[in-house]
Amino acid sequence: MTSGLLFYWFSWLLWIYVTFVMKKGKGRTLFAFWILLIINGSSIYITILDYKFAISYLFLAIGSLVMLANSRRLIYHLFSSLTIMILYMAIMLWENYFPIWMMVSKIFISPLIIVFIIVLISKGFYSRVSIALLGISSGETMYSFILSSYAIREPIGGYVFFDSVMIIVFLFVGIEVANTLRVKIRSILHVYKKSFHILTEE
Repeated sequence: MTSGLLFYWFSWLLWIYVTFVMKKGKGRTLFAFWILLIINGSSIYITILDYKFAISYLFLAIGSLVMLANSRRLIYHLFSSLTIMILYMAIMLWENYFPIWMMVSKIFISPLIIVFIIVLISKGFYSRVSIALLGISSGETMYSFILSSYAIREPIGGYVFFDSVMIIVFLFVGIEVANTLRVKIRSILHVYKKSFHILTEE
């Protein structure tokens, strides 16, 4: 699969959802603008201290920090992001040395592992997304630092990285939609049971 294809598909779908489905307000405008910045900066790179960064990566990292700063459990979420950073680095290093990735698509395996761990350690859609984004952004930087110690220079925040980011976001969206549907179905069944009991009593 071509690197960056999933990123562009999912990011535009996300922008359409935020722009036309979310409730009107400052939050919707900021999210839509943030997504557009990430899309437009994905092919632009800058060099800082001999490290090549994608502009979109910087937008993503700053946005995730802002999201996390508004959290009520800031210390816990920062610690959770640190955990995800270590996990992301471990996955990236592991995939370079184990041939199991040849049997499955690694672009889906690492997001699934990260989402599974975050679901276990946190609650709430925005908390989970902010932890994931900050964790993998930090992990991407640390992974590049480790590679540079072996004289391997790779751009920080390439298309493969953003493919993983969008898969993670959409997995969380899917979980949130599934939870919403589950709650609605339970409420409908509860109302149905009440009405059935009333009819049987009569």
